[in-house]
Amino acid sequence: MEQPSIFEAFEQERSERHRHRAVDALPELLGQVVEISGEEAAIRLADRYGGTRMYVPSREHLDERHPLVVLVGKEAAEAISERWAGLHLEVPLGSDVTRLLRNLEIKRMSDSHRSAGSIARRFGMTRRSVLRILAEGR
Repeated sequence: MEQPSIFEAFEQERSERHRHRAVDALPELLGQVVEISGEEAAIRLADRYGGTRMYVPSREHLDERHPLVVLVGKEAAEAISERWAGLHLEVPLGSDVTRLLRNLEIKRMSDSHRSAGSIARRFGMTRRSVLRILAEGR
């Protein structure tokens, strides 16, 4: 396997530092979601429920049609349920920080050779928006 160039290594380290700063700046609940379920789950929760309350069901009530499972996926929903089952969570608005996390994830997916179209579908946005985000980072 080929070693990354100095430039690629620098960019990767810089991206990781930005990610850690972004996660540290998240409201506590969203930071915990990132830890247990990943950035994408935190982004999706903030986008859908930010500024409102969200009920977290117990694990046995999570089937493939449950809104939480549909939103973040089965594995992430189960991790969230394991942590907060039976509670109503006040999901904070994460606007600027979640946008930063989303954009970092978009760049990471692009670096993993995912197409702009598949990334757009994953985040519920247009292909053009994905391309604009990718161009901003270059």
